Amino acid sequence: MSQFRKVVLAAALVVGSLSPLSPLPVSAQPTALPAGCSGTAPIQCHFDVAPGNYDVTVDLGSTTRAANTGMSVETRRQVLSAVSTTAGQVIRNTATVNVRVPEGQPTGQGGTGTAGLSLTFDGSSPAIGALTVKPASAPLVAYLAGDSTVCDQPGAPYAGWGQLLPTRVRSGAVIANYGDSGESSGSFLANAALFPTMKPLIKSNNLVFIQFGHNDKDTTATAFRDNLTKLVNGVRERGGTPVLVTPPVRRLFSGNALTPTALHINGRGVDLPAVIRALGQSATVPVIDLTAKSKTLVESLGPTASQQLFLTKEANDNTHFSVYGATQMANFVVQGIRERNLSLVNFLRPTTAAPESPTETLNRGVISVHTPKGNRVSWRMLADDPQGVTYNVYRDGTKVNTTPVSGPTSFVDAEGTAGAKYVVQAVTDGVEQRAKFAAEDSLSLDSVNGATASSRDVPLQIPAGGTTPSGENYTYVANDTSVGDLDGDGQYELIVKWDPTNAHDNSQAGYTGNVYLDAYKLNGTRLWRIDLGRNIRAGAHYTQFQVFDYDGDGRAEVAVKTADGTRSGTGQVIGSSSADHRNSSGYILTGPEFLSVFRGTDGAVLATANYQPPRGTVSSWGDNYGNRVDRFLAGTAYLDGSRPSIIMARGYYTRSVISAWDYRNGALTQRWIFDSNSAGAQWTGKGNHQLSIADVDADGRDEVLYGSMAIDDNGRGLWQNATHHGDAYHVGDFIPTRPGLEVFKPSESTSEVAHWMGDAKTGQIIWSAPSCGCDNGRAVADDIWAGNAGAEAWSLSVDGLRSATNGSQVAARKPSSTNFVIWWDGDAQRELLDDTHIDKYGTSGDTRLLTGSGVASNNGTKATPALSADILGDWREEVIWRTSDNRALRIYSTTDSTSISRPSLMQDRQYRVAVAWQNTAYNQPPHPSFAITNTAVTNTAVTTEAATLAAGGGQPNDTNLQYYGRWNRSNASYYWMGWAGGYVEAAFTGSSIGVKQRNAIDLYYSVDGKPLQWRRNVSGNVTLATGLSSGTHKVRIGYRERAGSYTGDPVFGGLILASGGQTSAISRPQKLIEFIGDSITVGQPNANRPFTSYPWLTGATLKAAHTQVAQGGACLVAQDCWGMVDWFRRSSNTATTDDWNFSTYQAAAVVINLGTNDVGHSVSGPTFQQNYVVMLERVRRAYPSAQIFAMGTFRNRYLPETRNAIAARTSAGDSKVHFIDTTGWITTADTSDNVHPTDAGHVKIANRLTAVLDDYL
Repeated sequence: MSQFRKVVLAAALVVGSLSPLSPLPVSAQPTALPAGCSGTAPIQCHFDVAPGNYDVTVDLGSTTRAANTGMSVETRRQVLSAVSTTAGQVIRNTATVNVRVPEGQPTGQGGTGTAGLSLTFDGSSPAIGALTVKPASAPLVAYLAGDSTVCDQPGAPYAGWGQLLPTRVRSGAVIANYGDSGESSGSFLANAALFPTMKPLIKSNNLVFIQFGHNDKDTTATAFRDNLTKLVNGVRERGGTPVLVTPPVRRLFSGNALTPTALHINGRGVDLPAVIRALGQSATVPVIDLTAKSKTLVESLGPTASQQLFLTKEANDNTHFSVYGATQMANFVVQGIRERNLSLVNFLRPTTAAPESPTETLNRGVISVHTPKGNRVSWRMLADDPQGVTYNVYRDGTKVNTTPVSGPTSFVDAEGTAGAKYVVQAVTDGVEQRAKFAAEDSLSLDSVNGATASSRDVPLQIPAGGTTPSGENYTYVANDTSVGDLDGDGQYELIVKWDPTNAHDNSQAGYTGNVYLDAYKLNGTRLWRIDLGRNIRAGAHYTQFQVFDYDGDGRAEVAVKTADGTRSGTGQVIGSSSADHRNSSGYILTGPEFLSVFRGTDGAVLATANYQPPRGTVSSWGDNYGNRVDRFLAGTAYLDGSRPSIIMARGYYTRSVISAWDYRNGALTQRWIFDSNSAGAQWTGKGNHQLSIADVDADGRDEVLYGSMAIDDNGRGLWQNATHHGDAYHVGDFIPTRPGLEVFKPSESTSEVAHWMGDAKTGQIIWSAPSCGCDNGRAVADDIWAGNAGAEAWSLSVDGLRSATNGSQVAARKPSSTNFVIWWDGDAQRELLDDTHIDKYGTSGDTRLLTGSGVASNNGTKATPALSADILGDWREEVIWRTSDNRALRIYSTTDSTSISRPSLMQDRQYRVAVAWQNTAYNQPPHPSFAITNTAVTNTAVTTEAATLAAGGGQPNDTNLQYYGRWNRSNASYYWMGWAGGYVEAAFTGSSIGVKQRNAIDLYYSVDGKPLQWRRNVSGNVTLATGLSSGTHKVRIGYRERAGSYTGDPVFGGLILASGGQTSAISRPQKLIEFIGDSITVGQPNANRPFTSYPWLTGATLKAAHTQVAQGGACLVAQDCWGMVDWFRRSSNTATTDDWNFSTYQAAAVVINLGTNDVGHSVSGPTFQQNYVVMLERVRRAYPSAQIFAMGTFRNRYLPETRNAIAARTSAGDSKVHFIDTTGWITTADTSDNVHPTDAGHVKIANRLTAVLDDYL
């Protein structure tokens, strides 16, 4: 359709008959262009297709050279920004594109192009590989109705923002640009090629962005409003969602300010943007104020610098945009989409190349089971669900709940029939949100065990058996299983290891059959099979496979040790297909060893490297026949705090070597290697038959826990203690009253302690049991009994059930098993999972909750499941066993009710990587990074109290009350605010409202959004408002912070409601900003303190929740000063405070303003910089996904050091850290004492800071 030479595809390649893309592996990619493509720079391709929406999937890059490639479609509509690739690197990308006739501008201005789909691959040196086009399946369509500032401009250097917007949208959504040059609101309605053509195409839930004003120079206010109303109504008639966009400004200055004409005050004096805003309010239409956003940008750049946005130099044009200017406008539109939470928000690409989030993008995992009471439906709460989220449940397209479901994520559909399909949609602020994945039906499970459980079989395809060189016949058994979202649809697939029946322990000689890895969808569809080949021996210690999304493309890969003869899921052979390195005893002690990464969608090999650590000399590992040399472990760790790395390890009885690998941009690179031989004798013999991964030192980066030692994220030894090898391993928050994580393990050595509980950060033993003089082969730690505070611990060879806190015996009777644990019933305690049954611990005897029927456990006497993890439904865990005939995996899920509501455990980083390493050697259950309690459960985005807490009465633990900041909630009668700027909000009914105040305090309050009122030195029952009308009201209450000589009592005792009044649920803002600083951040010494300070003002402007962790006189460095590098982690600013539990809430942004006071404490530049790096690392640990901003001090102190600290974190791989230069934001006239800003100074700071944060929030 663009005006270059048409290339017609062969008839066999008509898109309607194209099969899905199956490109060759990188090593086999052809150098020739795909059919239908020609040219070099640019590369141009054409497909003869009918008008519609299409998914274009392309491999960008070359096997032989570096490349830089972008993609545009039709008339210069950019859909993929140019990406750089190294030689041999290929990046797959998919974009959904819109095709229509004519292309470009609907009226044909600039040429009509050609029928069909034209693709242009540009960039400085474009290169492409496999390419396919296929019809898109029900994408979300966003139509654009506008003028020349929106349209697909036919020729450079002109560009409309609608041409650049597709670069910000991922596949599954598509931009259909009907912008046309010269159009006004009236002409767009009247022209048959424009709205009359577009309107019939609009479908339910499509978006239509409407921007006019540039050409309404003579339109009256009435006519302009009427035209827009007709457009809005026309969209709504088709079931679409209209979005009004005010026009971007022109570059017309009077001095340093834009003129009225630039701001679209037309020739009749009509303020066109004001008309749009008013219509949006009266007609309840979302408005994106592009006029205001572009005005701020253009005026901030000034008359000269703003020329780069427009075509001032090229064409003396101050209306139309350059590509750069159109990009900025498109970014503003994206901001508006986020601010208005439009459905397109779920399809936006990141603004910048930020590190991948530690959490996967999952669907709701909806399951249903038919019971005598109807269908029980259960689904995931996700970590990014906003606080106060509720849900609608649809059966076969019909909503079955009368009011949105709140609390636990389950619902009983009394009229549901077996096999009914369910969809669950989140509801926020009364508005139903679009699901992240358009096609998401529930899975039906069968009721079992008297309807207390449910199960679903996933059929398997058993590999054919064989005969060894020694004449031994063997068949196959389904062994360990893992999960990963292999195809990016939000649902886990199952990856199964097949072991031959002649698999051997390393200590046993003998040939084994080949080991296979299969991938299955939950409906039983097999995606691929990898044959590891004859040169990989079968047994529990040989093949440890990791399933994780290592390159951040939304689809998981599989990483595993390979060898000559390994065959991929697409038939590629690694190394030599004929090599046989087995010796006469069946061991494989020669020949090359590899680490390979396979693509999750088809099992194709993506990258292979020589395995590290290599075997070297066999005897250097402790024996010479092949036992200890081939003891392998594997895991996945976020070593840089943002992206996952592959951990591969060898040896643990004597020598231990651990290596870390990154798979990114199509390549495997080694990050580091740890060798106990190099580290010293004290690191020898410390390993277990398994490992664990956790961030034990709270720096935001994971460590590798390797039995009786831990390796830091940089590959250096973190700690080791006096104990050695053991057979079981548990790392979690087993002592909730103690900061940090703990590790619990037994000892195999007869001369060492029988088992020990230690500090996971230091390895220091907290308590232990005396030596049993035996090999203590099993041990478990977790909370299994509500009769004891915290977790419990026990092992095979030590009597009794022990307190995890101090090792004292809390019950004489031990559990009936020492194996796995699982969250199964509805409380916070875990149950016992052993062999093929689940039991509830009791001091007088265990209670059987489930016995699997027709299933078998794995790994001999270890009796472990194929997998146990939270993979479906609510936060509780499923268990998967193989059927006894190996023809299926049977997934069991609980149907017990629960009062606990919390996000999926799989969205806790420590738990998720534990599920990845669960298949390693002697399997162990996963533990999250936190303890679950019955009373209050918190997560990264949601805080929900147990159903036993009363709601509606206004008491401090009323679940309808929303708290912001760090509140101590240990006393149900009074909650205590720990830092400045905290507040509490509630909705309520009744004619009056008051607050219970323990002791005297200055408090601030607002009722129904009115300006904050100040009540000085009040205590007891304090009346805030009377004579209120009927209906629902809103109250906000905050306290003056304690500072200097002021020691008020910021303790909230609850609300005082009028007779018959009660509270009701109130929604929280979706974003929260935490401000860390000193007295400037507090707002001292201004009269209203935090409430007129820049943090409060910034949060209010951005409609974000906000907290202030700040203290007058605070420094960054703890050098005879209040060092926030340490105090940031505390619950309050009092000397006896505990560490804060950062799982209580998560900040979307953290703003640090420190350094003003460090000068007075003689802090050197290098010391300041070093501490700032530590501060940034600790903030990242606390808030893994937050944008972190370091403000330069307003007196320009330590600016180079602050910049360098940011640079250090950026170099470490954290691209969500930013330096804010505050030079010129305020002058001494804006301060009260040359240091502290006045109220007016805080307003100036807030205005500048808001503009910065708005780009990221």
